[in-house]
Order: sequence, then C-alpha cells, then structure tokens
Amino acid sequence: MMSDTGVTVVSRHSGRTGYARYGDLPLDRLLSVGLRPSLSSDTETKGAGDLFTQMKLALSSYRAWMTNGHSRADKAPADLPLRRVLEFATIAGAEATGLADKVGSLTPGKQADVILIRATDLNLAPVSDAVGAVVLGAHAGNVDTVIVGGDVVKRHGRMLNCDPERLCKQAQESRDFVLADLTV
Repeated sequence: MMSDTGVTVVSRHSGRTGYARYGDLPLDRLLSVGLRPSLSSDTETKGAGDLFTQMKLALSSYRAWMTNGHSRADKAPADLPLRRVLEFATIAGAEATGLADKVGSLTPGKQADVILIRATDLNLAPVSDAVGAVVLGAHAGNVDTVIVGGDVVKRHGRMLNCDPERLCKQAQESRDFVLADLTV
C-alpha cells in the first residue's frame, strides 16, 4: 500500500540497532516493494546523527539481516549497491522532505549544496572508489568544505561564522532549564 500511494519512508538505524525490543528493521521489505528510504537520526545524544554513520549502520544491518536468513521479503536484493546507500543519504532525504526539486543531487537549476571530503586523509587514501570511500570509510572529520546555497559555511575543516563555545553554552543552559523542572 505504501509503495502504491507514493509515500516516502525514513529509516533511523542508529536508534533501532542500539536498543532492545525495537523489532527488526524493515529495510528488506521496503526495498522489495520499490521504496527507497532516506536515512535519519532523531536523538543525537543516544547515537551519532551524521549521515556517514547512518549509511554504515544501514548497510551493515541490511547485510547482517540478509546473510543470516532473516528476510521474508520475496524481492529483496541480496546485497545493497553502495551507490544506492549513498542515495538513501542524499536524494532520498530530499524526496522525503519534499525538497527534491531544490536539493539532494548536483543538477542544473538546483541549490548548490555540496560537501567536499578530503580524499587525502589517512582513513581514505588512496581512493579508488569514491562512492565506496564515502559510504564505508568517511566520517564527519573528513569533511573539508561545506557549501549551502552557494555560500561556503565550512572551509578547511572549520565552520565559518559560528561560535562553537557559544553554542555549547546555550546547549548547557537549555539542558539546565529543562532538567530544573525534573528536580522539583
């Protein structure tokens, strides 16, 4: 029914794999009916929120599920191509949020959102398969430059126009405010 109505699906692997009693991840069933899920994380304090981690978790969870014979989906692929996993983190996310006409792929007429990853970092060098390097090896520390809407917001691994100390202080103040009500 979901596939027939054109809905989008978001898969949150970090939360699902880290806790007991959450049930299985239906990625095999989603793929078997032609759905392309996007990836997300909703609780940064309980698991990594970056999409590099989410791609690795989605792929490793899927491979373990399929290899161990847990799937009951008739048309689920035995393995996931790495490019498809990268699509879960890019264009599928744009589709899920209704923004595929603006972001999610490098296409003429779309917003210029680009992440540049240092291929010379020790955990990636030498790169012979760019997609494989991003999905399997890259992490947030490899991000050198981020361009959003044509504006550079991170360069040489440093956020521009951002005060991390101020943000941490605001986060601590927010936490203290929320927790103050709990101690009453």
